[in-house]
Amino acid sequence: MKLLATVLALALGISCHEQPKAQVKRPTPVRVAAVEPYSPKSNERYSASLVPFAQVAVMPKLGGYVEEILQIRGADGRTRNAGLGDVIERGALLARLRARDFNIKVVEATSQTDEARKSKAALEAQLRQAEASAQKARYDFDRASRLFEAKSLIKPDYDAARAQRDATAAQVDAVRQQIEAASARIRTTEGVLEEARYAREDSELRAPIAGAVLQRNLELGQLAGPGQAAFVLADISSVKAVFGVADRDIVRLKKGRRLTLIVEAIPGQTYHGVVTAIAPAADPATRLFQVEISLPNPQRLLMPGMVVSLSLSEEPVPSKSVLSVPLSAIIRGPHGTGNQADSFAVMVVEQNRVHRKPVTLGETFGNRIAVKGLQGGEKIVATGPALLNEGEEVQVVP
Repeated sequence: MKLLATVLALALGISCHEQPKAQVKRPTPVRVAAVEPYSPKSNERYSASLVPFAQVAVMPKLGGYVEEILQIRGADGRTRNAGLGDVIERGALLARLRARDFNIKVVEATSQTDEARKSKAALEAQLRQAEASAQKARYDFDRASRLFEAKSLIKPDYDAARAQRDATAAQVDAVRQQIEAASARIRTTEGVLEEARYAREDSELRAPIAGAVLQRNLELGQLAGPGQAAFVLADISSVKAVFGVADRDIVRLKKGRRLTLIVEAIPGQTYHGVVTAIAPAADPATRLFQVEISLPNPQRLLMPGMVVSLSLSEEPVPSKSVLSVPLSAIIRGPHGTGNQADSFAVMVVEQNRVHRKPVTLGETFGNRIAVKGLQGGEKIVATGPALLNEGEEVQVVP
C-alpha cells in the first residue's frame, strides 16, 4: 500500500507540472495579383444602364380599404386591374379608398360648422338687442343726470338709472366676448371640415405623371396604409443612360453634346442621345464622374435596366502606360501617413509575409486603378487585404 501511494503521488506531481503545448497558427491563405502596366485608350467604350426619365411612387396619405382599382381592357377583350407594364395617362384614377369612411368625417365636420355658425347668428341677434337696451339706458341716465343736477330727481332714482346703464353696457361686452368665442369655434370647425374634404380627395389616388406601371401593390379589399407605395410609375417616353467617366475624359464632355449609343439587346441599331447632366464632383468611392444622357423613346423600345455602350471619341489619342492594380487590393493607409482620409495602401507579399505599402491612386480603368509607389511585377493581396495584419504569414493560393 505504501508503495502504491508513492507511485500515485509521483504520477500526480508529473501531470500537474506538464505545460499545454502551444498551438501553431497556420498561414492565412490569400490570392495575389501582380502589379501590371496598363495602357488606357481614349476611345475605349463605356457601359451605361438605362433608367426612366422620371419615376414616382404614388401612395395614400391616409389609411383605408381599397374600394376600386383602375380597369384596363386586355388583348382578350376582358377588363382587369391595371398592372405591370400598363401605360397610364396623367391624372388617371389609379385607385380609390372606401369613400364612406371619409364621407362620415366630412358630414360630422359640416354639422359642427353649421352649429357654430347658428350659435354665432343667435349671439349676433342677442347683441343687437343688448345694444338697443344699452343705448336706451344711456339716454335715460343722461336725462336723470340733468334732472338730478336741477334737483328735480331724487338720489335713489338717479342711482337706479346709472346702475341700469352700467348693467346694459356689461351685457353688451359679455355678448361680444361670446361672439368672439363662437367665431373661434367656427374657424376650428372649418379647419376640421377642410381637412376632412382634403382627406376625401386624397382617398382617390391619381397618376401625377403619364407613364408605365412598374409596380402595383394594392388589391381590392386590402387595407392600404399611409405612406405605402400603392403604384410605382415610370415615364419612359424618354430614358436616360447613366454611367461613370474618368477625369481624363470628363473634361471633353459638355452639356448638349450628342453621342451615339448601342443597345446590346437590340443589335444592329444605333441611338443618339444628348448629354443633359454632368456631376460637378467625382464619386469618392469610384473616383468617377456621373454622366446622364437623355434619349427619346417614343416607341418605348428602350426599357429601364437595358445595358448600352458608347464611345466618347472616335479618334484614339496616344497615352503612356501606367502601373495598375485591382480595385479590391486598395485599403486605407496606415496611421501617421498624412491625411488619413486621403491615404491609401496595398499589402505586398514578400517571402510569404505581408507588408503594408503606401500608394498614390490615379485613374480607374474598369475594375483596375492606376497607382504610384509600386514596382511592376510585385505581388499584392488581391482580395480581403484589410483583414491582414502587418508582417502576418500567408499562403498564396490559386
